[in-house]
Amino acid sequence: MVAVQKRAGRQFTRALQHLPDIDVDGDPEALHQYRVALRKARTLLTLFAGPLIGTPAAALVVSLGQQARVANRARDLDVFVPAQPSGALKDHLARLRRQVHQSLQHDLSALERERALCEALFALPWPAGECPFDGAAQAADQTLEAAILAQGRRALDRGRARDWHRLRILVKRQRYLRSLCFEVEDQLEVKAWQDRLGAYNDLCCQRALLKPLARGGESTAASAAKLRQHLKRQGRAQKRALALALTASMAKKGAVEAKSEKSH
Repeated sequence: MVAVQKRAGRQFTRALQHLPDIDVDGDPEALHQYRVALRKARTLLTLFAGPLIGTPAAALVVSLGQQARVANRARDLDVFVPAQPSGALKDHLARLRRQVHQSLQHDLSALERERALCEALFALPWPAGECPFDGAAQAADQTLEAAILAQGRRALDRGRARDWHRLRILVKRQRYLRSLCFEVEDQLEVKAWQDRLGAYNDLCCQRALLKPLARGGESTAASAAKLRQHLKRQGRAQKRALALALTASMAKKGAVEAKSEKSH
């Protein structure tokens, strides 16, 4: 489908435009926008996988995922470090961030040929396909909506971080799909859910970053352990708030019965 190819290709080009500005001493927004553009391109190719059979879409999905994942840890530290109060732990995290960014630059350089291959694949003439774009986009949105409701129930029933993480990914995909394929004026509710779920995911990532520091032999180990416990408490509170908000939202849609209070 040429419409999907063009939209995904534009996002990949946008990601490449941010590459020169990715630097530990630069604006962290460059790395953030690089990852967002790659995710948007990958989301489109994934959601339209059926109509895109016979095109390079499947190979591009794998490659774009690899190009985005190498930047995950650097982005987590970009968000985490500035929010910490001045002190030995922040200094230690800042040094770690610099090391991770140095590794990222090496990884990005190693992916130069991979990026060139992706550019070539996007430039190829793809089969037009028999499925109309508008119909395929509507079908993808409906499939996502059903998946979000089902994943929301799982998150409420099991309360596991991985279930909330999966829900965040689905909500994010829906927002990307609608912004890239529909003329949607109001996505405030979807954006609000993406932000809520993203804040909880950030806490989970930050606790994971602190785990080896809290167990290490550094002088900041005690501070890291204390902060990790604080983030754990914050995470529990956020998860309770998420559960309550999701229960109310799904009840409003008629998906579940309203409950006065539910938490895990």
